[in-house]
Amino acid sequence: MAEAQLELNLREVQRLQDEVVELRAQHLAGADERMKVQALQEVTESSREDLRILAEQLKAQVEELNRRHVDEILRSREREEALVRSGTVKLRLEPAWLRR
Repeated sequence: MAEAQLELNLREVQRLQDEVVELRAQHLAGADERMKVQALQEVTESSREDLRILAEQLKAQVEELNRRHVDEILRSREREEALVRSGTVKLRLEPAWLRR
């Protein structure tokens, strides 16, 4: 009888040890997954910040190009008006379809 009880207890100990091993493996897998997710989140946040900075730089470049373009248009108009006033260039007032 004592042997049977001992055998039963040994099987229960083995079952519990197997369960502990399985639970430890699950715990480690969960910890690994959390670390992967955290690393991915950090990379994503870093990339997002990089893209935000690049978008701001691009916006500033576009604004500067637009300012330059407007300045160029204004200077061209001023040159054209000066040439017209000086009589060097005469503006054609007729529509384009009449100039053929």
